[in-house]
Amino acid sequence: MYSKHLDALLTFIGRSSSSRRPKLAVVIVAALLIVASLPAPVTQANYNDNPPLQTGFPVMLAGAPVALSSPTLADLDGDNKLEIIVGGSGVTESGALSCDGWVYAYKSTGALYWQTQVRAPVNASPTVADLNKDGKPEVIVGLGGDASRSTCWHGGVVVLHGQDGAGWSKGSPVWLFDTQDWLDHRQDGWKDGVIASPAVGDITGDGWPEVVFGAWDQCIYALDRNGNPIWGNLPGVLPQVYCGGHGYYNEDTIWSSPSLADVNGDRVLEIITGADITQGNMYGDPSGGYVYILNGQGIMLAQTWLDQRVYSSPAVADIDNDQQYEIVVGTGTHLPGTGYYVTAYEIDLNRPTPRERLIVKWRSATNGRVFMSPAIGDMNSDGSADVVITSAIGDYGTAGSEAFAWNGKTGQQLFRTRSCTFMGQSMNTQSSPVLADIDGDNKLEVLYGHGWEVTILNHDGTYYTDYSSPDYPGAPFDPACTRTTAPSTTKTYYAKWLITSSPAVGDLDGNGKLEVVAAGGYDYNNPTRGGIHVWTGQANGARPWPMFHRDAAHTGTALLPPHQSVVPVPLLALHEAGVPQNVQVSVLLKNLGDGSFQWTASAPNGVTVSPASGTVLTESLVMVTIPSSQYSNEGTYNLGNIVFQATCPTGCTIINGTANVPVTLRVANEISRTYLPAAMRR
Repeated sequence: MYSKHLDALLTFIGRSSSSRRPKLAVVIVAALLIVASLPAPVTQANYNDNPPLQTGFPVMLAGAPVALSSPTLADLDGDNKLEIIVGGSGVTESGALSCDGWVYAYKSTGALYWQTQVRAPVNASPTVADLNKDGKPEVIVGLGGDASRSTCWHGGVVVLHGQDGAGWSKGSPVWLFDTQDWLDHRQDGWKDGVIASPAVGDITGDGWPEVVFGAWDQCIYALDRNGNPIWGNLPGVLPQVYCGGHGYYNEDTIWSSPSLADVNGDRVLEIITGADITQGNMYGDPSGGYVYILNGQGIMLAQTWLDQRVYSSPAVADIDNDQQYEIVVGTGTHLPGTGYYVTAYEIDLNRPTPRERLIVKWRSATNGRVFMSPAIGDMNSDGSADVVITSAIGDYGTAGSEAFAWNGKTGQQLFRTRSCTFMGQSMNTQSSPVLADIDGDNKLEVLYGHGWEVTILNHDGTYYTDYSSPDYPGAPFDPACTRTTAPSTTKTYYAKWLITSSPAVGDLDGNGKLEVVAAGGYDYNNPTRGGIHVWTGQANGARPWPMFHRDAAHTGTALLPPHQSVVPVPLLALHEAGVPQNVQVSVLLKNLGDGSFQWTASAPNGVTVSPASGTVLTESLVMVTIPSSQYSNEGTYNLGNIVFQATCPTGCTIINGTANVPVTLRVANEISRTYLPAAMRR
């Protein structure tokens, strides 16, 4: 039967070559390799409360079961409904994995919107962004990130048209970027793979988005919207060309998907990514991994070393309500017996050297290596963000996996829950969690792929979905999954085959109900084919982390809320008695957070504000006018408060949304002014 021993088939395997740099490999044994081990459950009826499927789903894919590519939800055709975009490997007529791959886009109805065959398997999650600002989004996909078999493809990144346009058809290529052939510090004839999901954002401040990703050729790349590299040869160990002369050379592979965030307040995005490193490197570090911050010019702003590879993709968010970003990241799965933790870092770019600028805020233990990536959301409704992640038990997850949540401020554990299926099995998972309120109780649920199901936990780590059900004969198969607390529902999001990537949550069809989307295999009768499963009818609640790496652009960042700041406070105006001109002073409205806010001003009698309303992205200057004729006598006059009210058109929370500025007029018989010289260099 579908027994607890299945977990051994979902095992990370470290594979080394004989060259100076090991080939770091995560191998997920594909579902098609375990058909003999997986007969159908005794009876479908035992899955006693499967939520309703969205009409048209599941759909069978043209290629193999989806492995690590997580579905991305985005509106590709401008109809205000979300398409499902995911990638996978090709499959031969005999059912074997082929050397090519597929990128799929499906409508909310289950109809195929387009599918494109690409030159390599796809394990990265597709990224969606409008690169050229023509109102027609593109789909950006990493190619070749498959270490489960011998390479027979060229890696790289391909950009596909999201919809039809003048001179092109949807799903057709826009441009293709080639990586280098340098995986083990030697050439094997194949351009190296990209398992990282590209991130898209403006990292140069020119108003145009760039595409950022790391690759197995040991390089981090930043490309402009047309696919042209924007960097030169960075940084280089010896006076020779690395990364084709146009990338940041790390000296070891990159699995981690980058995040993009403005961590220094200059309104331009920086790059935050994990990476691998092996002893004998230019920095003199032992084998392990790095967390980097790079700016848009490819200059390293910060770097810290960990004792394990960093395959985990960093999440960036304000987790302690200080209106500053922190970085949270797991580890990897290459070095044995280490990396059993998740780390939150403070950022201080004012420290003298890059190695000093990432400061451990907290480091919390897990019970195994942490390939997966964190999700950020307020799990306990205390107004502060928390950290959620899934983790293997031990090095390989042969004993199963767990889900953890920690308080973002302190790292204190909120819950630790054993992953268990309906039948009471605990298996390894490669699925990073997503967070959404799917039952309308204003509290977040945790969703991730586990076995043949999407496991869902409540905000406190108890089970929302059914687990170790007494309705299933012989449950639990794993004693560690013995029920201690009954689940809050009897629902089972059962996909009939393995789900190893992250699910996604969104209102696909705009009907006010959320759908849960998962990609994996189609079913146990078609074990060599991939499938997309969609369950409908969930409540339309908050979705702070609804898909892998949070959003369709895969920025991995929970943006800071808009933050209204008014300078100066209080406002002091000076006026010389007998001078007929009105008094004018300026006020600077600033947004210290992300996004923008709209504002209106109400002034006390006699005081005018111009303009009286507006929108602030970064800062706006406002003139305050006080009529002098009403205040001819020497003295100090308290005129009342100007009230600046900030609102968010999307309904977001604004920090300091109401700002009261006391206005004081001081009238004197004589006012002297001193002007300081200014020197400018041209």
